[in-house]
Amino acid sequence: MIKSWLAAEEIIKDFSLNDLPNWQREQDKVQSIDKYLKTDIAPKPFELVFVEKFAIKDIYIPPKAKLVDASGEIFNLETWVKTILLNPDNLDKVIFIQGNTGRGKSVFCRMFAYTVWRQLHPIWTPILIHFRDIDTSATSLLDIIQAKLQFGLIQNDENWLTNPHTRFLFILDGCDELPHNINLAAFIQQVAEFQQICTNNPEMGHRVMITGGAIALQHIAEFPDNLARVEIVPLDAQLQQQWLNKWTALPTHQGKEPNFLQFLLSHHLADAVNKLAQEPPFLYLLAAMYQDGKLDIHQLGLAKDETTAKINIYQQAIHWLISKSELELNHSHLNHDFTKHQPEAVKRLLAEAAICVVQSGNKSAAMSMLEARLSTEEILKQKLLNKSLKQTLATLCIHASNTPVEGVEFFHQRFSKFLFAERLKTRFKAWTQYYDADEGRVAIIAEDLMNWEIYDLLGYGGLTQEIVDYLMGLLTASQDFPWVELYTRLETFHRQWSRGKFIDSADETLPQKKLRQLQRYGIKGLGQREIDIFTGLNVIILLLELHRYAQAQDHLQNQIIFYPSGQPKENSWTDKLRPIINYSDSIRLETFNRLVGQFLVGVNLPGANLTDTDFSNVDLSNANLNAANLCGATLFQTRFRNANLSHAYIFQAYFGHADISGANLSYSFLSHTDMSYANLSHVNFSGADLRGADLSDTNFSGANLSNADLSGANLSNADLSGTNFSHADLSDHEWGDIHWNENTIWQNIQGLDTAKNVPAALKQQLGLN
Repeated sequence: MIKSWLAAEEIIKDFSLNDLPNWQREQDKVQSIDKYLKTDIAPKPFELVFVEKFAIKDIYIPPKAKLVDASGEIFNLETWVKTILLNPDNLDKVIFIQGNTGRGKSVFCRMFAYTVWRQLHPIWTPILIHFRDIDTSATSLLDIIQAKLQFGLIQNDENWLTNPHTRFLFILDGCDELPHNINLAAFIQQVAEFQQICTNNPEMGHRVMITGGAIALQHIAEFPDNLARVEIVPLDAQLQQQWLNKWTALPTHQGKEPNFLQFLLSHHLADAVNKLAQEPPFLYLLAAMYQDGKLDIHQLGLAKDETTAKINIYQQAIHWLISKSELELNHSHLNHDFTKHQPEAVKRLLAEAAICVVQSGNKSAAMSMLEARLSTEEILKQKLLNKSLKQTLATLCIHASNTPVEGVEFFHQRFSKFLFAERLKTRFKAWTQYYDADEGRVAIIAEDLMNWEIYDLLGYGGLTQEIVDYLMGLLTASQDFPWVELYTRLETFHRQWSRGKFIDSADETLPQKKLRQLQRYGIKGLGQREIDIFTGLNVIILLLELHRYAQAQDHLQNQIIFYPSGQPKENSWTDKLRPIINYSDSIRLETFNRLVGQFLVGVNLPGANLTDTDFSNVDLSNANLNAANLCGATLFQTRFRNANLSHAYIFQAYFGHADISGANLSYSFLSHTDMSYANLSHVNFSGADLRGADLSDTNFSGANLSNADLSGANLSNADLSGTNFSHADLSDHEWGDIHWNENTIWQNIQGLDTAKNVPAALKQQLGLN
């Protein structure tokens, strides 16, 4: 490392014997920074790629990016970041890099941290923090940073951030992988405020660079003003060619047929596969399997969408890895029979490793946890739990991680999610198998055992959209999968869970059993309630997915109908979901929304009692909320696109910044409801009660307000272009006239000539007298 001479010179200028302790402290800090950079930053480019013998630096291509929400120039990301970092006019800017999974955000962070160390230190000292590695007890930005910097720099020095001799560049990777106890939007705001404090304090000239997945970020309506946001774009033909040039130049590839680019251009490939080849991890997998002759081009040509293509590539990659492991183990004379005769055992090893990693909440899990999960299978116990286990792991896609407790870690993190989904599919299939007995059909997996397996597999965090997508893709690819049987068994579990059966037992409970298992292997931060809640919510997610799939299949529509709040009742509301939401939020506010909110598209909630519920930031697009009770509900930034809210009771609810475009609110009751800044374009409000509603700053373009009662409603700054006011009531004695101002847009409105009680001032303004 280049020594921090500038800092040393300042210390020497004022040096005296009385300053010896301070001088020594500064020297200790310099040495601590040295040690951190050499142990944590210096090795990053030299880490091996997957199961290869070459390093990241050997095939790394700096990605390109573009400004978020702006068309036009695409630029080199590293050059842009350096410009933002070194320009004194940008001191208040948080460098924010977003992108879809697989675009190379984490690799860029590792390579850029190394570049900063080699080129910009001591002007900037890079501190690299991966959110997936942080302690779940951390609740703030400073907690996270301090948890990472466990060295002399901050020990016994509460003013370490205001040391004028040190400026840090905090590189925070993967904010979408924050623990569930941290709200993503609030955390980003906290980062922005921290950067502003650093700008205003001359002794805190630190900078922050943060990355995040685009899917998680799309649920945040407003970002702080001081974010310099860019999005990594897919590899274009130029970058693909640069990558392939590096790939074919590697010593291990020389002399082999270099026609992979022609393969990519083949018309036999599905569009989805070509699209995935624009992402570095998939480009590598395709190239590696193609080189080894393990790529089934015919199968790749059948991929109908991106998820199917991913599943196909991962499945082929697993077979490729098994064949590579057999070759490696044959050469090493270790465990030859294992891979030659037990390929299913290898798959089981991978699946159990995936469960361990996913449930750990970060990129690695304790080796002892994997061994314990395998020990229940005698054949696996004999074949794997021996001195060659690590060798077997090393030849596959997992390796011993560099952690205080010996652990396993996937070279490619997405493998763990896919393999976890495959394990779920295997157990789902087992749960739906029956045999004929005298008493009728009997499940091969008894209910008690299945209930434990549900807690064992799902009693952690929350299912992600990526895992669910893989799972549904795997299930739909199975011919004649017993959908109804799976739904029936999961729905039975759900009914029992919602009544508290599994946590209220006087004996050892299933949540307690799972808790002890996780704690035994160093997975902390959970209690019995968390495990019970996460398990139940994960099952709800699965039931929602089964319902959504079934409703698109003619033969399943009437057999699989999930009512999260219970089946509708005549003349009364159903009340099953609201206690579940309250129970979930008892461990942490917004738990239900964070885990389940993104899976509520098309949810079936007719007649549900959701009074005073907070559904902020959830996606209720295409939901059936006919005659539901949402009185007093908080629906901030909620998406109701094309939802059915007809005859719903929504008194005094808050729809601020909600997207209700295309929804049906005919004959709904919305008096005193705040819909300010909402998107109400093409909404059907026919016959709705909107008395006293706050509709200011809304987009009403193309909405249907025929026969609606708008007495006393506030339409200030609203865009009413093309809105239908036929037979609407715009005033009465109790509520008074509608309110509008000079910014209300009345262009191309329809039916106002048939509306009732149109205020005289409005008639005069629109020339209707």
